[in-house]
Amino acid sequence: TTITVGSSSTLTASCNPAASSYTWTGGTCAGTTGATCTVTPTATTTYTVAGTNAGGTGTAPSVTVNACTYALGTSSASVAASASTGNVSVTASCAWTATSNASWLTITSGASGSGNGSVGYTVAANTGTSSRTGTLTIAGQTFTVTQEISPPVLCTLSANPASITLGSSSTLTFS
Repeated sequence: TTITVGSSSTLTASCNPAASSYTWTGGTCAGTTGATCTVTPTATTTYTVAGTNAGGTGTAPSVTVNACTYALGTSSASVAASASTGNVSVTASCAWTATSNASWLTITSGASGSGNGSVGYTVAANTGTSSRTGTLTIAGQTFTVTQEISPPVLCTLSANPASITLGSSSTLTFS
């Protein structure tokens, strides 16, 4: 069983024939006598439970719960309106996946991994009239990409000479 550090899971014991009591060992379950124990491990921990009834105590099965940690090298990126590419590093102690929530934000490498790695992505050009935000979900963490809009087109018109008298001419230059 794998749990992200800080998350919880409920372990449930079941015996045949039914047990009247249970004895848990390991981590925060130690001393628990019920059929369930909720764990929030901060490190990989082995939990063992034995069931007891009128016939005696049964064998003690165990389960190891892997506590996984995940972190991204950065949580966001701001990019220009033009098409671009980027990478975000992943530090992980377990397997992970990456997904995009926006059609213009595409994962190009590292859609899944185990342990440390990186996720490559491309951002399509923003031809719209407003900035946009999309996210990648990587190992349960959110990476936000904000893309700007293209700057407005600025035009100038100049005259040479700048002033003329009636009947004269001037050259107009557009840039």
